Amino acid sequence: LVEVSDLHVSVRRAAVPGEIDGGHDAVDGVSFAIAPGECLALVGESGSGKTLSAFALLGLQPSPDVSVTGGEVRYQGRALAEMSAEEIRCLRGRRIGMIFQEPSQALNPVRRIEAHLREVLAAHDVAPRAEWPTRMIRALEEVGLPEPSRVLKMFPFELSGGMMQRACIAMALIAGPDLVIADEPTPALDPTVSRRIVDLLAGLRQRRGIAILYISHDLHWVGRLADRVGVLYLGRLVETGPTDALLRTPR
Repeated sequence: LVEVSDLHVSVRRAAVPGEIDGGHDAVDGVSFAIAPGECLALVGESGSGKTLSAFALLGLQPSPDVSVTGGEVRYQGRALAEMSAEEIRCLRGRRIGMIFQEPSQALNPVRRIEAHLREVLAAHDVAPRAEWPTRMIRALEEVGLPEPSRVLKMFPFELSGGMMQRACIAMALIAGPDLVIADEPTPALDPTVSRRIVDLLAGLRQRRGIAILYISHDLHWVGRLADRVGVLYLGRLVETGPTDALLRTPR
């Protein structure tokens, strides 16, 4: 489904008097692939390059100081570099969904949940407008939100952290993507809610057959969800393998 080959992402540092080197590779030659329906977890300490690697799948860079300087990302055999800006825009959300770490920052506080879901449907034209209300209700039901008709009319700040994250998952899934990137979706939540979110992702994967790129610090949740694990350290993929084997006997 997705192939990443020898990916290099550079981060330019602010100019410091007397310094010649103006940047460094935050992602240094990373390669991995994700098959349809598979869950790959990327783990590693903060700053190891997990999120930057995930953003590269969407052709995104979090700031002007970050740039992809080498390597290739392919979706269904086609390189992102060969795609037009419009094709990449359609890829985001329609084929590859994204669940962010902080749901309170991923949602606009002055827009109702209905507006967030409508925006995705409108951007990707996945169904006739007359079907949107039904699709939105079903999306919220699928992620386990009670009284979805009422939730649609609510603002994000009226929801708990777990409910906001479920709404974000509904946004990531409503266009029917093949792959969902879950970028540390549980650290802001308490352990009980975190378990429900991880179990929700596992259930959605089983029902829909979607692939998941799961980024996490928490090896407990990785062990519950992932088929394979890749370990990033200082921007390099230093180990990869089946989850059970890697967690039992890491190199």
